[in-house]
Amino acid sequence: MFYMAQAVLMTKNVIGSSHKEVIRLFGEHFGKPHVFDAQIAKSLVDAYRKRLAGDYAIGSEIT
Repeated sequence: MFYMAQAVLMTKNVIGSSHKEVIRLFGEHFGKPHVFDAQIAKSLVDAYRKRLAGDYAIGSEIT
């Protein structure tokens, strides 16, 4: 999802280097103007949170 969001941002010549920045820019350029359904931006945030939990949380379970 991260790379897909980066690719969509590139259509507007916008580059984000970190996950947080890509999520913020995606919301700014495609979420708030309702170019994509709001659920897509929410799913991107949710996937990021799950990634953080999977990578860094001890004993967490991702379903």
